[in-house]
Amino acid sequence: MRVQIVFREKADKDIIEWYNSLPEGDRANQIRLILKKYIQEEKEKSKRKDD
Repeated sequence: MRVQIVFREKADKDIIEWYNSLPEGDRANQIRLILKKYIQEEKEKSKRKDD
């Protein structure tokens, strides 16, 4: 499953509903995992550009 996060003033309702449906302790963990994966992908892209 691919997850894309777009930061903007008003998030789509489906993203808000998904976030609110997560158990309280799982919310931060899900966001952390998504951001960690995104950061890793960006590092790999920049390494390829530098080579």
